[in-house]
Amino acid sequence: MVQPQEPNKDWADPRVTGFGNFTETIHHKPGSTLQSLISLPPRYNVRVIGASRGISVDIARSYAKADTNTIILAARNTQQLQDLASQVAQINPGCVVHSVKCDITSAFSVHNLAAFTHEKLGQEGKHLNAVIVNSGYANNRELNVTEGNAIHEFWAQSFAVNTFSTYHVAHYMVYSQGHCVSIGI
Repeated sequence: MVQPQEPNKDWADPRVTGFGNFTETIHHKPGSTLQSLISLPPRYNVRVIGASRGISVDIARSYAKADTNTIILAARNTQQLQDLASQVAQINPGCVVHSVKCDITSAFSVHNLAAFTHEKLGQEGKHLNAVIVNSGYANNRELNVTEGNAIHEFWAQSFAVNTFSTYHVAHYMVYSQGHCVSIGI
């Protein structure tokens, strides 16, 4: 049994204690037989937003392993996108991979990503089956409203990434053709 531990004191709020006793942590790993069972319908196409790091990287790799037809990777960091696109192509050489720079806090940028997706998939007679949105912003600091401009900038960035970007994605990426599953992480 895993013993609960207190959080790392470098980032924890000293006023809050007992995190380690809240719930037991159990780690599981899928069995080897599950990996061979994961398969998607033919011509399955996905877009992963926020694909330059974190869980999105593994999501993109998993879709490649599941024999996805097309993966559109989108994020602000183009170098990390290119690295991931290379990994996806190695995992699934038959997968068409596109990397698109996109800042989801910008309505213009999200609109351009939607237009790119529609154009690329439309040229190939395809439609989008899933959109994964994995972008978020947090800062480990106390939110004191009397702090001035620094706190205003934090709140503005938090709302831009965590709230407005969700609207941009929903607004510009809803299609009338096909069925699309949206997954927000």
